[in-house]
Amino acid sequence: MIKIYGTILNKENTSITKKKDRKKISNDFIKEVFNRFYGLSETKLIYNYFNKPSLINGQFKFNISHSGQVLIMAVDIDYIGIDIEQVKSIDINPTFLSEREQKYLRNKDLFEFYKIWTVKESFSKNLGLGLSLDFKNFSVDLLKPYILFNSKKFHYSILTYENYIISICSENEMLPNEINWL
Repeated sequence: MIKIYGTILNKENTSITKKKDRKKISNDFIKEVFNRFYGLSETKLIYNYFNKPSLINGQFKFNISHSGQVLIMAVDIDYIGIDIEQVKSIDINPTFLSEREQKYLRNKDLFEFYKIWTVKESFSKNLGLGLSLDFKNFSVDLLKPYILFNSKKFHYSILTYENYIISICSENEMLPNEINWL
């Protein structure tokens, strides 16, 4: 069963803009979740070519994301992707969007862009590819709760928390609609 965990970073650990700090804070959060909720006191991580962490024993699959002051993590027994973005004004780069998405986003608010973007990123993270996947080569239709890719359905769900958009993606269609806050 897929679970989502989140934490709000406090003033003592807000410097996650530095890669070294971000990795340490993320690793500490991963270890806390697996220790507290799954009884794994020893959590050893390995990283793939795209820097996606996984447990050395492979017992659980997980994915982690952060934006602003929020760190979020999804855990399952199968591959999972999650993304969170703080909604803020940006210049949208159309090179990351399919033509269909570009047309859809005309005259839409920023929340719609972030919904599409977080679904795309959670999907790519589910595949273990991160931002190396060419986002222009597939489309997200917000009226369908899945992406069809290589004849497989990847289901997604979009959640909101304050001014954040969170998307989770899995081949499992039973996706959670709540976050367990630490």
